[in-house]
Amino acid sequence: MVVHVQHYLNEAGRAYFPAWISEVAEVLCDFEGFGALSQLTDVQDENACHLLLTFESLPLLRAWSRSEAHDKLIAKLEPYQHKKQTSEVFEKHPDV
Repeated sequence: MVVHVQHYLNEAGRAYFPAWISEVAEVLCDFEGFGALSQLTDVQDENACHLLLTFESLPLLRAWSRSEAHDKLIAKLEPYQHKKQTSEVFEKHPDV
């Protein structure tokens, strides 16, 4: 599973975002089914805050998104948010 998440943050939040991603990575490395985490930069909007997550399966991804650890990390961004983050979930097919 591949998840694209966009966070809508003010200037202080955008400055904090790389450190926050590092915190997320530390927590996720021990979470069952976690594959990878990447920060993305939108070439048309450098102020946008995006990340890409991979998980082994949808049930494991849902377990992460419903976890207390996830909620605590999201809460750290709330003071900086213009609006709630959005996400898109994709199923990855084998490489051709």
